[in-house]
Amino acid sequence: MQVNEATIGYNGVKTKSPWDWLITDVFLETKPKWVIQIGTKDKYAVLFSASILKKIDRDLSVITVVKDAKNLPQKSNVRYIEGNLLDSSVLDSINKMIHPRDKVMVILEDGLRQHPIVEIQTYAPLVTEGCYLILGEEVAAFAGKHMEFEPDWTPTKPQVYLRKPFSRAF
Repeated sequence: MQVNEATIGYNGVKTKSPWDWLITDVFLETKPKWVIQIGTKDKYAVLFSASILKKIDRDLSVITVVKDAKNLPQKSNVRYIEGNLLDSSVLDSINKMIHPRDKVMVILEDGLRQHPIVEIQTYAPLVTEGCYLILGEEVAAFAGKHMEFEPDWTPTKPQVYLRKPFSRAF
């Protein structure tokens, strides 16, 4: 690890904020096959996630929904799906990419402004056991309604992390 002014290098990928460092830690912990990343205002977050995932394992990828995929940077492990993130055709496309044994994590960022609770309710079921649903601001109304997730946050985490617990056999 290298430390230069406000940039930390980890495994050849530059991180610039606490969010970058924390998301890297979550990726290393869970090693999700798919990260569904929704609500990014620019594509930096998606490209950063893709870079980290590729360093961990070249088979790990990011899925993101965009209105127009033209002129977006291409990476081998980024799948752009064009459309409205609540359209059934978009969800069908995502579900076709995911195999039943794949580990899936969902990041719903602060760019969710139209229907955040509906978006959370739509994408939360895609999270697999032991992985995270990471939310921006829109947590209070959601957390109490979806108890299949356990809060997993500390004062040092800028976002709210909800982990889908492993099934318990009794």
